[in-house]
Amino acid sequence: MSLSQVNIINMALSKIGDYYISSLTEGTKQQIHALIHWENCRDSLLQSYKWNFATERVRLARLAETPIGYDYVYQLPNDHLKTDRMSTDGDFGGDDSIDYKIHGKKLLTDETTCYIEYRKQVTDPSYYTPLFSKVLAVDLALALAEPLGMIPANDKQLLLAERVEYVNEARGVDFEEGQNEAGQYYSMTACRDN
Repeated sequence: MSLSQVNIINMALSKIGDYYISSLTEGTKQQIHALIHWENCRDSLLQSYKWNFATERVRLARLAETPIGYDYVYQLPNDHLKTDRMSTDGDFGGDDSIDYKIHGKKLLTDETTCYIEYRKQVTDPSYYTPLFSKVLAVDLALALAEPLGMIPANDKQLLLAERVEYVNEARGVDFEEGQNEAGQYYSMTACRDN
């Protein structure tokens, strides 16, 4: 079951002991402050870690303009938050030493073809994994605590520790989802012999 934006906001509010909201338009101080911080907390979290559900690979469209210092300029996608890798052939397993520079919503390079793997802005909570939702709720709780006046300093430290735990758990799950099953398991003999 995927969580809605209201569910995630209520998870955050429960962490700081505040009243829940029932809709995104009710006009309570909890709802107003949650919406003020929602996009920044969400996008910061998406940008800070390579979540599998928010990773995309695309070939970029080359623009007609000529940049200073590079031969070509490419348009980045509208939902682009961070470029992780660039490739000239769409195979991201090779050389990562291609020279490029992000300039606003454009990528500058000397390469004639450009593919990128990037972190994208995912606005629909139905795509969020349960662990992403948990970390987002903690981040939102930390952002809401001060304006709603709901958290003592020692509770903030507990939330930060909880966040670290969830992020580490999420990294492990995302890592496992990207592994080749045949290469995952090694016997002690094989490790010793190599």
